[in-house]
Amino acid sequence: LDLGRRQALGLVQSTLSAARNTALLRRSPARVEFEVGGNRMTACAMSVVGTWHFEDASLRGAFGLDAQAAGPKLVDDGFLGKALRFTAGEAPKLEVDVMRDPAYRFEAGFALELALRPEGSRACSVVDVGRAFGLQMTGTGTLRAWFLPMQETQGGGSRPGNHVVVESPPGILTAGRWSRIRVHYDRRSLKLEVDGELVAELADDTPVYALGGQLIVGSAERTLQASVDSLVIATWAADESTQLPEGVVFAPETPARIAFDAEGRLERSEHSGDVRVVLTYPEQGSEELRINRLGVID
Repeated sequence: LDLGRRQALGLVQSTLSAARNTALLRRSPARVEFEVGGNRMTACAMSVVGTWHFEDASLRGAFGLDAQAAGPKLVDDGFLGKALRFTAGEAPKLEVDVMRDPAYRFEAGFALELALRPEGSRACSVVDVGRAFGLQMTGTGTLRAWFLPMQETQGGGSRPGNHVVVESPPGILTAGRWSRIRVHYDRRSLKLEVDGELVAELADDTPVYALGGQLIVGSAERTLQASVDSLVIATWAADESTQLPEGVVFAPETPARIAFDAEGRLERSEHSGDVRVVLTYPEQGSEELRINRLGVID
């Protein structure tokens, strides 16, 4: 038996299977990134790291991250149960000390979801997550999602770049009506969705730069006039890279990454059909694995 071949093919198959199984188990996306022309691969999966539903004055959150609030009031007519209402004149703000939690690492991507019911059209910050990414409203009813990208310096270090921003069309929000909003970045594109519909998207693949700071809902400078409910923060978490045996490389036919959706199928927005992972061996030809649209690996 050629143990090098057998081991290489088995490593790829097990990494892809683990990513797909994680997507199915968590009901959230997963992906495997390949060093095409090289011999490394990395699996990433989306994991929820914080949820807040504002059902009582304790403002208790999941995973032991409770919120501190100054100004906003609990109201009974929330999106699901109760909600937190921010009103003008009180400079209301809610803060959560998330950056002390090691799970809040956003280099590989993130997702932000919340229900929002605006009461006015004042330009303001809705959510700012550790100064790494956030959501804003403008005076025209436009939503603006952003993140802070990482740029490499000549000395081999890193620094923050200019904000990457997407904006919805004007009037996407209606005063007095709940909207479910989702901001998602996966090192391929920054997407903004409202009530399940994609309203803005921008291609980008830079890592997220985290300056460090609190999760802040509202702002003391520009008062948020809205109710907020069902706030969820998720992050893309990468496993340690897996290296193939020496001399085995991923051929050019291999995509830079294979993405699975929450159903364990190939992500249709990235893959129009079946995909192949092709391994080349030193002086011994090549072998391939095929992944069909349902995510089954052959």
